[in-house]
Amino acid sequence: MSTTTNRHPQKRSRILLSALLCAGSVLATSAAWAEVVEFRGRKLDIATPGETIPNQIVVVAETRESKLAMGGLATKMGGSVIRDIPTVGMQAWRVANDATAKQMIAEINKMKGFHAYANPKMSITPPPEVLPQLKEILVKKAAAKAGTTPKSFDTNGLRKPKGSAGDVTKQWATNDVSVSAQWALSRIGEPLAAAPAAGTKGIAIIDTGVDYTHPDLAGKVVSVWDYVDNDADAMDADGHGTHCAGIAAAKANNTAGIRGVSPNSTIYAYRVLDETGSGSYADINAAIIAAANNPNVHVLSLSLGGYALEGSTEYNDMRNALNYAVLTKGKILVAAAGNEYNDLMYYYQWYGYSYRAIPAWYPNSFTVAATGETDSRAWFSNYNVNVSSPDATTVYNFNFVDIAAPGDNILSTTMGDGYEKWSGTSMATPLVAGAAARLWDANPGYTATQVRNQLYNTGQNLCSTSGFPVCTKRLDLYRALGGTYTGGFIGRVINGESGLPVDGVTVEAVAGGVTKATTTTTRAGYYVLPSLPSTAAGYIIRISKTGWVTRGSPNYGNRPAGALTSLMDQPIVPSRPSTASDENWRIIVSWAHTQPGYDIFYIGWYYDGYYDYFPYSYWHTAGLESNAYLRRPGGSSLYWGSRGSLTATPYAKYMHDSYDDNVPLESFVIRDKEAGSYKLYLAMDPWDLTWGSIRYGAAGAVPNYPVVDVYKGNAFQKRVNGIVAVQESGGTMYWDVLDLTDNADPVTVINKVTDTAP
Repeated sequence: MSTTTNRHPQKRSRILLSALLCAGSVLATSAAWAEVVEFRGRKLDIATPGETIPNQIVVVAETRESKLAMGGLATKMGGSVIRDIPTVGMQAWRVANDATAKQMIAEINKMKGFHAYANPKMSITPPPEVLPQLKEILVKKAAAKAGTTPKSFDTNGLRKPKGSAGDVTKQWATNDVSVSAQWALSRIGEPLAAAPAAGTKGIAIIDTGVDYTHPDLAGKVVSVWDYVDNDADAMDADGHGTHCAGIAAAKANNTAGIRGVSPNSTIYAYRVLDETGSGSYADINAAIIAAANNPNVHVLSLSLGGYALEGSTEYNDMRNALNYAVLTKGKILVAAAGNEYNDLMYYYQWYGYSYRAIPAWYPNSFTVAATGETDSRAWFSNYNVNVSSPDATTVYNFNFVDIAAPGDNILSTTMGDGYEKWSGTSMATPLVAGAAARLWDANPGYTATQVRNQLYNTGQNLCSTSGFPVCTKRLDLYRALGGTYTGGFIGRVINGESGLPVDGVTVEAVAGGVTKATTTTTRAGYYVLPSLPSTAAGYIIRISKTGWVTRGSPNYGNRPAGALTSLMDQPIVPSRPSTASDENWRIIVSWAHTQPGYDIFYIGWYYDGYYDYFPYSYWHTAGLESNAYLRRPGGSSLYWGSRGSLTATPYAKYMHDSYDDNVPLESFVIRDKEAGSYKLYLAMDPWDLTWGSIRYGAAGAVPNYPVVDVYKGNAFQKRVNGIVAVQESGGTMYWDVLDLTDNADPVTVINKVTDTAP
């Protein structure tokens, strides 16, 4: 494709980030260019393409002779060495000001055997929660640079997002009180695996440091070096590194908290990012080399990143450091894919610039995407793709993600002896790093390549119906450690009114009226039925709990051999008996996956331009949410924007919005039914943030199809399955589900897809 910088000049004033485009590094001061956002009560400084550390340059010696000559070069030129990495011939210099830096870079690049550039800024990958703030900053910056006025960023009215015979027994159980709330462990089969080996494979957490006093980490963290303060105390000042460390290797069997994937592994803490989550490219290179040279470190975990032009000196120099760790020293370097849902890479490549996420893009990094609780790609995660831009001028051929792992709402350690759920590829990365260490400990004769290959080859394949346009393996630790499934199911039970997980639910796999296996749900609502016999009758999953209404799922057919079938969430409703005064109708809408796509859809269309460069498709995040509407007899509707009340008129309430927490469920309760007819329908209009979620089509042709269950009190009434809806005149915009009337049979099933609003 062309590398012309002005291929779409008419759009430069309105396309996001256009002011930041550059053919190489730019010199920019931190104060002028810092992307400071708010996250959980603290400020984060997020690195963006072209951003550099003020008054610092990186100098690299290219030959043995130039390395020898490098000793006094900084002093001769008026700089001071603040970081020396002799293994790769790299130094970071502090200089008087940016003007001096620019002049020095020009002079050094004329010297034989040397090259130099401004020291790029890097940071933690931006948490998904801050993406709206970050986008607003960048839009305003781009508009200011172009001399235009951006559209007002009015968020009023926008919704904001906030686990009989054949009983299953776990092979590996601990007394950590919150382990059953760790849904990610269930998803990767960790509780089914044998207890971990001794833990000789150390994990380097190269991040914001680690709180080595945390009860779940104390005594198992080696504080190696703080590159921010230049001392040996790598205590965390932000919390990000502590969260990552707990995911990888929090203690097991200490009667508190959680357990890590590899709880016997030692953590080696390298602090390269400050209290705002920001750091320097040179420091990160230095930590990679130091960890590579540490004989006790076998796996490097980097939940951080930046951007560099592919083929630039900055790009190649970090690749050399990474290759030293992987190829020369035999380590595994696990890197976060990033949380920008490919937006930045799409945008820059469309403009002709090959900015790549580093270190994620390098072939020798083991790059990790993130998945959610329903085993689909998390909406924020970067991913592999091979597709053209909508204007057909650019081909996006991104093939840099190696594996996916749970990264949404991950419970782990935080500073102050706490525990919180965070989201991001930052969380998926230490999960894979811990899995690599645990697998390596179980197979000490493996090489790093064999460990990587085993994790990849035994992963579960997720494809377009799970949000991955290019099929991607999701980590399955149980299989990586040699476990085999004779066939079975994994799923989650949720409260059909609130969307919250329900623990202690009895889950039975029933075939031909006979219960073949039984288990109970964890605090995360998860259940696993891993060893079921083949049966032509197929399986129904029956769920029950005292105080709740027993539910039988649709028939899921025979279980596959050698894998677990990931089922839709099973909604179970709390008991609400129907009485003369309180009928307690419940209408529950559920489907396979949901990801709201808040930023990429609404903000993208709001600021224009996405239709030119962003390749929307049904596998994209904006296509994985459904919106349900219940029109009352008087004409008004209950939905996410008008929720109603159960204690005052209309005595009916919209109970759960799938957008709030990514749980694929929308529900209504009608305490006292009004006279007349209620109508339930789902919208598929793209302007309703539901594009592609329930388009009409044959089973397997779309990622989602919804199911509606209706109860009167505790009595099941009807189930309506969207996959068998009648398509009316080629309609795709609305699913007209049912009418609730005063007839003898009050539930009238419509079940048709139409372009006319019901």
